[in-house]
Parts: sequence; C-alpha cells; structure tokens
Amino acid sequence: MFFLSKGYKTSLMHCYEVIPEKAACKLYFDLEFYKPTNPGADGKSMVAKLIEVNWSKVTLQINTNLLLI
Repeated sequence: MFFLSKGYKTSLMHCYEVIPEKAACKLYFDLEFYKPTNPGADGKSMVAKLIEVNWSKVTLQINTNLLLI
C-alpha cells in the first residue's frame, strides 16, 4: 500500500475496505484524541464507555431479532 500512497499528502490519505454483502467481518474502532486539548480525558474510561454503549446496542438488537423468530 505504501508504494501507492507515497506521492500523496498525508492529510489526503484515506484507506477504505469494501466488505461484500453477507461476508463475515469484525467491528473496529480507530480511537484517537488530541491530549493537549483534552487534558482531563481518561482514555481507558472512554474506551470502556464506548464498549459498554456498543455492547448494549448489539445485545438489544440481538434480543429484538430473537423475539421476531
């Protein structure tokens, strides 16, 4: 991939993966925050909250789908 992108500005580089419909895939979050502008931010607790919120949404969706079966 590097040889394809070495001529582009870093700020313009993006990479996307196209996942075919009904193909197996995994949820992935690329989490970043700028520490100098977020001095009180606790990255570990922020990640834990993100996992908690997403897990509850996934669980709700699965339970809803099970009720429809």
